[in-house]
This record gives sequence, structure tokens and C-alpha cells, in this order.
Amino acid sequence: MSNSNEIIEDYWPFLCVSSTPPSSKSRSYCTLFYPAVLFFVYLIGMQIVNTPDSDANCTLRITPDDERVMREFTGHLHSENRSVKAFLAIGGAGKNAEKAMSAMACEQINRRVFIRSAIEVARNYDFDGVDLDWEFPSDKIGGMNHLAYLFTELREAVVEEARQTGKSRLEISAAVYFNPDLELESSEGRRYPTEEIVNNVDFVNVLCYDYAGFWDTSRTGSLSAIYHENSPYCTSFGIRKWKEAGLPPKKMVMGLPLFGRTWKLIRDEDNNGGIGATAVGTGPEDSAQDKGCMLYRNVVTFNLDH
Repeated sequence: MSNSNEIIEDYWPFLCVSSTPPSSKSRSYCTLFYPAVLFFVYLIGMQIVNTPDSDANCTLRITPDDERVMREFTGHLHSENRSVKAFLAIGGAGKNAEKAMSAMACEQINRRVFIRSAIEVARNYDFDGVDLDWEFPSDKIGGMNHLAYLFTELREAVVEEARQTGKSRLEISAAVYFNPDLELESSEGRRYPTEEIVNNVDFVNVLCYDYAGFWDTSRTGSLSAIYHENSPYCTSFGIRKWKEAGLPPKKMVMGLPLFGRTWKLIRDEDNNGGIGATAVGTGPEDSAQDKGCMLYRNVVTFNLDH
């Protein structure tokens, strides 16, 4: 049984609109899950726009497709179950998202314009909160400090907006690396601003996956290992580090992947194909852009066919 403290989430990519329209997703989750669920929509089609005009800097660009899908998504979701919440997720893991978020967060005026735009879009399309998905801020440009400012200023803005309008405050969430210290990701030794996260963010989506993949094709690995005796790349290690950094467990949501990583194995009678098996490259993939990666539904189909 679920209880009121549990959060069940799903990131719904904009690119899935043709295969899984908002109406089908919202109906299935409203009938399956409990009222405490928070349902996310991730709008890949939405971009941060930087222009010479300071009034337009770092605003969210809404295309006609964005507008149609957002209205359909929140409309279906709230009509089925008003207690299920829709969040507007902004950012992503790609280089373009990192560049846009960095350019926005590095200047106070840019952050102010972005925050105003995010709140406006969230309200106009009936979202219940905003999710900041700036996953790997670089300390080369003071990224973690800028992220701290962004959390603080966003919280102040949504509190003030709620006071002025009399509406319920927009909630804030954030997607973060599985470990608060990004030393495993790079040599920069970056650490998330845990104090600002605790003080300003309602809950955190910890990315407890991608511990193995195309970046190391010498051996197979576990994409989302819960425990690992000889490696820090596992969920138990990351969650423990977040707790030690001061993030309360009640604010953590453990992220799980709905995709798989693939490897091409060496043909050897001693190679049993399990975790740690010798490999020589990536295996089947959904597309050239998704190197060694397959969505869950395609993993199922592949296994049935082979």
C-alpha cells in the first residue's frame, strides 16, 4: 500500500507525443496510481532563448506544438484526478541544454527573466510546479554557485507570486546526479549546493542510473545497480552520500531507468554474458544518436525476437 509520504513520478518526453499521446498517459496514471503521485512532463521541444534584447533574454519559447501538447496534457491529467500533479521540467542532459542553462544562470538579470517566464508558462498551462533539470553544472564558470542562486531566487519568486495571486504556491523540484559530489563524473570536484537545495526545493529526483554504458565497452555493467561491493557506482553509495551531505530522505526520489544499455560480447566459451562479461563495443540501439541504448519497450521486443 502507498502512503501520503510516497511520490511516484514519470518523466514524459515531448518526443513521445506521437506514440504515447498525453491523453493515454494521463488516463493510465490517474487510474493506477494514488493521489500522492506527482507526474512530470518533460518538454524537449521547449528551449531557452538568448537574444540581444534583455527583455527577451532567457525566456521560454513556446511553439504551437508545445502549446497544444501542454494544454492537452494538463487538461486530461487534472480532469481525471486533480490531486495528481503536473510539473514543467526545463533543461536536460545534452550539451545544448547545459549551454543554455549556464548562459541563463550566470547573470542575475538572466535568472530573473527566466524565473518570471517559467512561472508565467507554468500558470498559463496549469502546471503545479517547476522542475529544474540542470544536471551537471560546471564549476569552470561557477555553475554550482549559480545553481544555488537560481534555487533561492526561484523559491522567493514562487512564494511572492502565490502571495500576490492568492493561488497555491508552485512547487519546485530538481534532477541531480546520483552523488552530491561530481568527482566521479569529472576531475573538477564539483559539489551540489545542498544547503540551498534543502532550503528551497520541495524534493529532489536523484538519477540512480547510467552507472555503465557506451563510455566503457571493455566489459558489460549494471545500468542501475542498487549495491556494488567494489565500486561507488551504485545507488546505495549515492543515496548514503546525499544523506551525509544533509539532504533529508523525505526529499529524495530514487530515479529508475526505463531503458537499457547494450554491449557487443566477445564470442568465447568462458564468456557467460553476465555482468562483467568481456565486450568489444556497443550492441543494438534505437538510433545512431542513442549509442548502445534501447527504450524498455524495444528491449522487450528484442528479447522476444532473439
